[in-house]
Amino acid sequence: MGIPVVVIPNAVEPTKLSKIERRVKSSYTLLSVERIEGENKRPFITIQSFAEICHKYPNWFLDFYGQVTDEAYMQKIQMFIKKHNLENRIRYKGISNNLQPIYENADILGFPSKYEGFSVVMAEAMESGLPVIGFKDSPGVNEMIIDNYNGFLVDSIKEYTEKLEVLMTNYNILNKMALQSHKSVENLSNGEVWSRWEYVMKQLIDRYNDKKVR
Repeated sequence: MGIPVVVIPNAVEPTKLSKIERRVKSSYTLLSVERIEGENKRPFITIQSFAEICHKYPNWFLDFYGQVTDEAYMQKIQMFIKKHNLENRIRYKGISNNLQPIYENADILGFPSKYEGFSVVMAEAMESGLPVIGFKDSPGVNEMIIDNYNGFLVDSIKEYTEKLEVLMTNYNILNKMALQSHKSVENLSNGEVWSRWEYVMKQLIDRYNDKKVR
């Protein structure tokens, strides 16, 4: 008889936004939050995609955060930004210990990781109403993004850029996906997750007591 396994995700703090709907603003932000390295996290994909189309949308900016664990990769990114004169449009913000207000003020999360376990970044961003773009063949990512509902799952960098442009140009789609993104992680609230833990612990205690009686 196999050992039963129960998967319980991390809990996500409820957003402090009074409502998730994205208001019309003078400027918008594409967000990237991940380690700066090219083996798995690959933030350069988001940067290149944004750079390809951002000249058409002067009120959009890309802010990227994360610890630099690959200096050569970061230098490659910085050289690319400088070469294309995008220092004022693509901005490295370093490491933040308080991402909540950053999520709340952003509009889209670019998440091109090759693979993930349970992504706290994605969960927190979705809780704050950010549609997410990721890759179909990325384990973990493809379990959290519901294609055409709370974001887009794509097959290629070309499609990644195309879907990014869809969100940047269509406020109705962006706003609809923001609401659906928030809704898709409702089961990760503190109360929901702790209820699962309580249920599992009760099952273990009951099983232990049953064995003692026998």
